[in-house]
Amino acid sequence: MRLVSVYQYRCISSLNRCGSLLANMTLGILLLKKSYSKSTYAAVVAVTIGISMCTMASVSAKTAEASDKAQIDSDLHEMTIGTIMVFIALFTSAYLGIQQEQLYKKYGKHPKEALFYTHLLPLPAFLLLQSDIRHHINIFSQPPYANFSYMPENGFTMLWFLLFCNVITQYPFNV
Repeated sequence: MRLVSVYQYRCISSLNRCGSLLANMTLGILLLKKSYSKSTYAAVVAVTIGISMCTMASVSAKTAEASDKAQIDSDLHEMTIGTIMVFIALFTSAYLGIQQEQLYKKYGKHPKEALFYTHLLPLPAFLLLQSDIRHHINIFSQPPYANFSYMPENGFTMLWFLLFCNVITQYPFNV
């Protein structure tokens, strides 16, 4: 089984990082009946316009590179699907944030419990990715090997070593 990735659809990744302002504000207004200052509205509108301009410039640059009309239509179709997927993810994430905020108000903050559940609940979804995980385990197991004077040769590959270092350095910050 192969899952669909947003990046297969040539989505603009800046939408994912910067578009959350609009999604959070919109859902805050609709669901929580929040009101914001005029300067906050202006800032969100300015950022949204900037993101839209960058997205359109990227689309224009990609369509200028393509010479075939069918290729241009295919690229625009894929980019549209990717953009819709990102907007759905943004509003879903904003809704999750609102729900989390309401739970914290009602039951108090329990960050370790929240961290536990946000890591535990998605674990079964990795079963859907087992073929990709196996593929990347094979990639990680390919040379070059990590060569250090105190380690036996062919002990483990550099990618496994880097992953191990990444995991070890993350632990102290999550305790």
